[in-house]
Amino acid sequence: MPTIRAIHPSAAGLSAEHASEVFDHIAQFASYGFNKSHAAAYAVIGFETAALKAHHAPEFMAAAMNMAIGEVKDLAVFAGQLKARAIPILAPHVNMCAARFAPIQGKTKRGVAYALAALRGVGMAAATAIEAERTANGRFTSLADFKTRMHGQIDKKATVSLIQAGAFDGLVASRADGVALAEERGGQVSVHQMSLFDTAPGIDTRTPLPEWSRAELLDREFDALGFWLSGHPLESFRPTRGAKPLTFVGALRGREHLPRQADIVASVVDWETKGTKSGKMMAILTLSDAEETFEAVAFEEEWAGMRDLIRKKATLAFTVQPGKDGDDLRITLTGAQPYTAPGLKKAA
Repeated sequence: MPTIRAIHPSAAGLSAEHASEVFDHIAQFASYGFNKSHAAAYAVIGFETAALKAHHAPEFMAAAMNMAIGEVKDLAVFAGQLKARAIPILAPHVNMCAARFAPIQGKTKRGVAYALAALRGVGMAAATAIEAERTANGRFTSLADFKTRMHGQIDKKATVSLIQAGAFDGLVASRADGVALAEERGGQVSVHQMSLFDTAPGIDTRTPLPEWSRAELLDREFDALGFWLSGHPLESFRPTRGAKPLTFVGALRGREHLPRQADIVASVVDWETKGTKSGKMMAILTLSDAEETFEAVAFEEEWAGMRDLIRKKATLAFTVQPGKDGDDLRITLTGAQPYTAPGLKKAA
């Protein structure tokens, strides 16, 4: 290894005064040149990312969602962006989806196939095992076939999560029946009935369980994914008029003049609290309605007044102060109250 030897400025033909002057120039440049070079690099990355998102949206969104596997709030927002751009999302399915998010070619346009590993209780190891088994030995033909081939690799919790997310649709009589089958020991379902053929292998004489209600389906889907994908509890909601009109947050987007206050209805996906620079507390909520998923903030005093109402899957009427953050809409929550509608499942 070569020896590094310090060279005195005078040895390079520079006086101490000139050397000090050169160093001062270098220090002066360093105070802004480093920042400018980073800003230029980030600008290039920003334009490249924007171009990918605009012209190759399924590929871009699949990559972004793969980076966020395990982060339910981010996945909910990404799924909302896909929905807003009318980009199809293929719901999780054991015969059509991979362990990770992937761009796919749909019937009319490209979309994104949901990742099996993103389901609660499944994880990357189990999802990879499902993908590997399907690749090696073909598509699964039924829940029983799945359980036989994946024995020892997929536990009951993961199987139930897959069924509730719709990953066995077409392979079970109903999701309710599939969950009942998955939760019974040895695959036998006890529905308080017996048959002479109950002990015969391969023969199922029981009556399949009927499907859950629409509200129950969506509730179970939330439990599996962490948010609503195939529908929303507010899908039948219609904006109301009157002294305090109630609407979705989308009605505020694109308005040239925002109202000082508005009332919206939305469901809670998740939330987190953090401290502000002034030492107070604020909450950042991930909310969704039948049109989109978005974030809103509540500051300490307002958060204290609504905290007891905030729970996952709760549907609430929020009073908000809308504002502009560049081209984006900024939502500040100032109040909340319970919202109920016919057929709306109440959060536990």
